[in-house]
Amino acid sequence: MHLEDVPDVKTQIMINMSSPAAAFRWWRLPVRGVGLARMEFIINSIIKIHPMALAHFDQVEDTGARKEIEALTEGYGLRRGEKGLLVYVMAEIPSNVLLAEQFAERFDGFSIASNDLTQLVLGVDRDSAELKGLFDERNEAVKRMVRSLIETAHESGTKAGLCGQAPSDYPEFAEFLVEVGIDSVSLNPDSVLNMIGHVAEMENARACGGCRS
Repeated sequence: MHLEDVPDVKTQIMINMSSPAAAFRWWRLPVRGVGLARMEFIINSIIKIHPMALAHFDQVEDTGARKEIEALTEGYGLRRGEKGLLVYVMAEIPSNVLLAEQFAERFDGFSIASNDLTQLVLGVDRDSAELKGLFDERNEAVKRMVRSLIETAHESGTKAGLCGQAPSDYPEFAEFLVEVGIDSVSLNPDSVLNMIGHVAEMENARACGGCRS
């Protein structure tokens, strides 16, 4: 698909970034923005230290240091509610879904981490070779959790997006997301164009009552 032929879609398609250099490679892709910045990869490759070796903000006990960090962050123009800045919570454990109404009171939206959520809903280690065949985002239990979260988010006036490879790997899962009203999907760069094409077809089918182009 040529870039000039990429159709417009209602669902926001965003991109996952794992390094600053990737932005220069994929900047022409017709996406709505960066949906997932893999900070652990960026920190590891640029700062040359594993992210877990760094002091996390919530672990800093010095109140003066915390205020300095907050001031530094504000210096970058990152103020919630200003210039369209929204703060989303990662929905990657079942309690995020079960208590979605409470999370919606504190955040502007949800970003569903499909890999982690699937792992914890099914009780399957995604890195286990023996259990690999059981790990499947298309499992009905996972889909019910995703549907429930999206519905609760919308009822609460917040947004719900998803980051993960499932929509790219399984067209039927992408169709499911469109059907339940997902607001955005964040993908690896090499999946973007095909995904936009699939989403456009599905949105058109819904608009004309199930017909396909």
